[in-house]
Amino acid sequence: MKTLSTPQTHSSLRLPRPSLQSCICCFMTRDTYTSTAGEFWTLFPSSPFPGVIWTIHGHREIIDKAGEYKYRKMDKSPMFYGVCPHPLRCRETENFSSFNMVLQPDVPHALFGWDASAYLGDVIDANPLLPADWKALSKQISGASDHHDRQMIVEQFLEPRWAQIKANMSTPPSTASDWIHNIASRITISKPGSSIRQIERRFKAMIGMSQKQLKTLDRGEKTLLLARDIVLDGRKPDWSKLAAELGYYDQAHLCNEVKRMTGYSPQELASLSQKNEDAFWVYRLWQ
Repeated sequence: MKTLSTPQTHSSLRLPRPSLQSCICCFMTRDTYTSTAGEFWTLFPSSPFPGVIWTIHGHREIIDKAGEYKYRKMDKSPMFYGVCPHPLRCRETENFSSFNMVLQPDVPHALFGWDASAYLGDVIDANPLLPADWKALSKQISGASDHHDRQMIVEQFLEPRWAQIKANMSTPPSTASDWIHNIASRITISKPGSSIRQIERRFKAMIGMSQKQLKTLDRGEKTLLLARDIVLDGRKPDWSKLAAELGYYDQAHLCNEVKRMTGYSPQELASLSQKNEDAFWVYRLWQ
């Protein structure tokens, strides 16, 4: 488990048990306490990982570019979010607590048969979508005493269900690049003779975006992780060198792609993450 704490917040990233790593990428929790400002911020980058969030208490607002909230979560209904092609800014109340199950890219399709492209960039009430046993699970999660117990409840619930699905899958991939090739291969094998357009359509139904979009996010994530490690090591990133190492055309291409993914240029991101550590907790905890 990785944690990041300030006097007013506690955030964590927790890995699932090994038998569920092909289903669950990780669990992320967020707790805020009393603040003289009365609010907190979280900045989420674009991500190929969907998931389910349970708000235990308090609420979080998703803020648009104009500074207005797009969605206010105030009750304990689980929220499903699809693959997100753009960054999100969220404002949280004091005494806010959330438990987030981050899923591997094709899991909503594998578990529920959902067309993932229908939920691209959405954050929606999951109750109308989820089967009855998942609604019962949500009540257990809301009533659990702490995040450790919530993780145990989810894992015990999912393990037998995922074992049945995993039996029909090949060796689980370990990176987003592996997921791309693995899913494309599964589509080709299951539907031999499919055209490139048919394969791409099925890929989007399983993941929510095209192979090209997913590859772009994968490369952007690698860029952010490398840059983060360099900054945390007390060094200044050489953006031209990183661009060459990661396959960008040039430094400008890298900067534009990072800005689309995070809302900030690489230089701004490095500076802001140092000045406002708490708002960038996702960036600092991600593997």
